[in-house]
Amino acid sequence: MSFFNNHLDGVGSSSATDNLNQGKTYLDQGLYFDAIESLDESIRLDPTNVEAYLKRGMAYADEEEYDRAVDDYTEAIRLDPNNGEAYFNRGNAYYAEDYFEQAITDYDKAIRLNPNLALAYYQRGLAFLGKGDVARSKADQQKAIELDPTLDKK
Repeated sequence: MSFFNNHLDGVGSSSATDNLNQGKTYLDQGLYFDAIESLDESIRLDPTNVEAYLKRGMAYADEEEYDRAVDDYTEAIRLDPNNGEAYFNRGNAYYAEDYFEQAITDYDKAIRLNPNLALAYYQRGLAFLGKGDVARSKADQQKAIELDPTLDKK
């Protein structure tokens, strides 16, 4: 009977880390609703976990719930103002909604935090193009390809 009771003690008492890891697995599998549920629980158990906000933001973005994604990325930035990934991802969410100025601002910050992040230059170039600034778009696209020549194939 003690084996049974010990097994039951673990049921429903997953840690924030367990829920985070499960959420990441669901995210990798494209099971965004399940990822969000697991990440909600991770955040409930540890509301300071930056990675949980980042991953849940990614799940929201994949579901095209960009406002919710922006909220999660913003919270990740509040918790860790030097997190370039959060700025980059929030820029992507803004870009998806055609908020080019906000996207450019976030890509600028991501680039300041990680000057070799080719995708940030690439995405910022697309945002400049969305604004009609062809010269700055071209310069960013060239910088992105300089940093990562595989981007030239896209």
